[in-house]
Amino acid sequence: MIVVKLRGGLGNQLFQYAIGKRLSLYYKTALKLDTTFFDLQLFENKTGSTPRCYELDQLNIHSGIATQADIEQFSNSGNLLHRIKKYSTQSKYIAEKSFRFDSGFLNFGKSCYLDGFWQCENYFKEIADALRNDLTFRGALDERNVVMESKIKTTNAVSIHVRRGDYIHNDAAKKFHGICSLEYYKKAVELISKKIPDPHFFIFSDDLKWVADNFCFDFPSTIVDINDSNRGAKDIQLIRSCKHHIIANSSFSWWGAWLGNFNGKIVIAPKVWFADLSVDVSTVLPEKWYKL
Repeated sequence: MIVVKLRGGLGNQLFQYAIGKRLSLYYKTALKLDTTFFDLQLFENKTGSTPRCYELDQLNIHSGIATQADIEQFSNSGNLLHRIKKYSTQSKYIAEKSFRFDSGFLNFGKSCYLDGFWQCENYFKEIADALRNDLTFRGALDERNVVMESKIKTTNAVSIHVRRGDYIHNDAAKKFHGICSLEYYKKAVELISKKIPDPHFFIFSDDLKWVADNFCFDFPSTIVDINDSNRGAKDIQLIRSCKHHIIANSSFSWWGAWLGNFNGKIVIAPKVWFADLSVDVSTVLPEKWYKL
């Protein structure tokens, strides 16, 4: 059994699910998700954390929820009999050491607990088709999203994601992540408009007023304002429906762009992924994406 610890927002949860899915398929074993991070008491004890909730249930994923007994298989705590059982089954607790891709994490066998962010497609690129099938919205889209998706599919659609929210208002997030500048978006729009004809920009953001006040393009654009923060999976569905993408330094738009399967897709991403430049993020962005 593979158990993956989930934490963070939808984008982070997708990375965590993806490596777990890859390992479960490779070793032909069950995948279970540890969702205990989302317990309210855990949030209250994590100073500086942005409150999050489990969001993968909005998608057609294939996994179970880990029980306390499942999780305890990989714990160092417990009595002597428990520890003997753990080592006899070769169960392993795996903690990610850095954001840099490490192929060694794919070789720990069919009984392990994964604790990390795993932000690199190399952890799951081999099962890209299976993931794109799993990571679709569960159930039918509502009428407003159907209309928006239809509009996207009838244009040369380019998604733009602007992440502000906690990157602005949460001091810890602001210090670690930082935000993409308006200049970044202007350069990205200029670059992509030279590479594709008649672009139509679809803008997704957690700060729509800021977008309306600051974005002005010489191209058709639509601010997508139909889904609130509790329906992020629907926005990812709309983003992936676009042909091309300008993403923020956010795992949310990383996934929207990665899931899109338009042949000839162009993705523009910020080369400064974290404001904390001491963190090695050299493998976070796929090689074929443009970095500005």
